[in-house]
Amino acid sequence: MTEEKHRWILVYTKPNQESKAKENLKNQYFETFLPFLAIKNKFNDFITKPLFPRYIFVRLNFSNSKWHTISSTKGISHVITFADKPAVIEDNIINSIRLKLDKNNIYYLVNKKIKYQKGDSVTIGKGKLQGIEAIFLSNTPKNRVKVLLKFLNTNIVANLPKSALKSKDLNQTIKI
Repeated sequence: MTEEKHRWILVYTKPNQESKAKENLKNQYFETFLPFLAIKNKFNDFITKPLFPRYIFVRLNFSNSKWHTISSTKGISHVITFADKPAVIEDNIINSIRLKLDKNNIYYLVNKKIKYQKGDSVTIGKGKLQGIEAIFLSNTPKNRVKVLLKFLNTNIVANLPKSALKSKDLNQTIKI
């Protein structure tokens, strides 16, 4: 039995039965990976749910594993296949997901509220002015901001939605 024959596959679960499927697969000695996402609710508590709803990763040895038995496991709908073979997920993909998780396989999604200061350098990330650099001037009512644009050798004050700004110093994109 060589390590090269152990591969991750993707399994589709029945609705809201990811944890039940994981437990049942574990009872059959399959290695599983079920990452979770934790989001703060309106009461500031974290609620966890599967990062990939209705999907679970299963690692098995293709040389001696009967992967067809996975589909009859309680909580499982079916194994994702291509050309009648399980869809293989490369180890580097699983590893890159694991790097973002804590020890309990949870990714904490926290909304970072950026408080811009007058004079902060920003880039417009949305809309017709996307990609243009600007200087933050102030917040205005209704979640909008005033910025100073340098456009065709002229300074222009623009009133934009705050969501259109992208800080030059902060990476706000979640990459999984």
